[in-house]
Amino acid sequence: MASISASGVGSGIDILSLVSQLVEAEKLGPESLLDARESELNSQISAVGTLKSDIATFQDSLAKLTDPDDFVIYANNSSNENTASFTSNSFAKAGSFDITVIKLAAAHKLSTAGFADSDTTEVGTGNLTLANADGDSFALSFAGGGDNTLNQVRDAINNAADNFGVTATIINIDDGVGGTLSKLQITANDTGTSNALTLTADPSLSALDSANLTQIKAADDAVIQIDDPSNQFTSASNTISGAISGIEITAKAVGTTTISTTPDQTGIVENVQGFVDAYNKLQSTFNTVSSYNDGNPGPLFSDSTIRSIKSQITSIVSNSVASSTSSYNSLSAIGITTNNVGLLELDQDDLKTALNANFASVSTVFTATDGITARLDTVLEEYTKFAGLLDTKRDSLNTRLSLIGESRDKLEYRIGKLEARLTAQFIAMDGLVASLNSTGSFLTQQLANLPGFTRSSS
Repeated sequence: MASISASGVGSGIDILSLVSQLVEAEKLGPESLLDARESELNSQISAVGTLKSDIATFQDSLAKLTDPDDFVIYANNSSNENTASFTSNSFAKAGSFDITVIKLAAAHKLSTAGFADSDTTEVGTGNLTLANADGDSFALSFAGGGDNTLNQVRDAINNAADNFGVTATIINIDDGVGGTLSKLQITANDTGTSNALTLTADPSLSALDSANLTQIKAADDAVIQIDDPSNQFTSASNTISGAISGIEITAKAVGTTTISTTPDQTGIVENVQGFVDAYNKLQSTFNTVSSYNDGNPGPLFSDSTIRSIKSQITSIVSNSVASSTSSYNSLSAIGITTNNVGLLELDQDDLKTALNANFASVSTVFTATDGITARLDTVLEEYTKFAGLLDTKRDSLNTRLSLIGESRDKLEYRIGKLEARLTAQFIAMDGLVASLNSTGSFLTQQLANLPGFTRSSS
């Protein structure tokens, strides 16, 4: 076939051009159908990806509205952050409290006497038990012969499998005559009197017994006063929970401060606005990919899965919340309405009014187990999770797209066979025409040689 590079010898027909045109005409229809189907599938795959991304963004917007602790937002202020700071949760109420930090919690710290060095000097042999005032304990045994230097005792304490919360450290100090001494310091990991340490050692290991240790810092509890000297609260930790409902205080230094909590409606409104904006963006994507837009259907117009998720989301947003027993039991009741094109509109003043009138009911609309965000999150998870409904749809579309490639291969094979057949047929025809032309010329010559034959001038 490649050897044909000019018009046919017998017919004068441009065989290559003719075959090419016939082949292209045969190929055009099926190839156009495959191109259209491939373009359609690629558009659908892209639409599924865009939709999943926007659904995930919408799902993320629910996070700050799902947990009651996250929904409530308070503006917190401490007049002296150096004395104490604090955080609040949904159980906090607006109010102001005078806080006096009387005492800070401290971790118990003990130290041995000085040893010549920590590498070679042996501390002693025998059994050592470390315990705290809360009743936790663990035991170690040192046989000597290289397992009981200060370094090894430190490592044995720190690495004990049942260590309940003790850290051993070596410090090096001047010995007063130009050299150094090594000491083992043993510290409770947690503050409070319940974590006060006691070390009990055999006589041959008496250097580690509490009777022979120096107390560097006593175990102590934090004590604060709330508003009045009679209102004291003791905590093993400097992070104090339970003294004031919904408030966790971090004591930092002895002194006084005033802490206050005020509802921060601005923060709540911003979170709700974020929810509304993400919902509207998702609805716009639905409209683009699945609606009949001015006679141009979106790539997922006839997709039942897409219609289903849109319907579920719209239904949840439109319905009331059964567990909210007041009149503030739906989005529309707290200032979030649906306009004539299906998008949400937030009236911030109405939302603030609802928050002032019945904060608990507004919170319930969003955060209850049957609330808007919990129900939405359950529905959306089926579409956004790995191997979820949208991933399954994308995989199905990719499978169908791969079949287009197979169809193209089959078309190319069929067209190749057609081209070869047509080329062979036209070459055969051209040979036949050449043979007939040769025969005609011979006959004409023979007739011309016959006696009495006269060639017509016409």
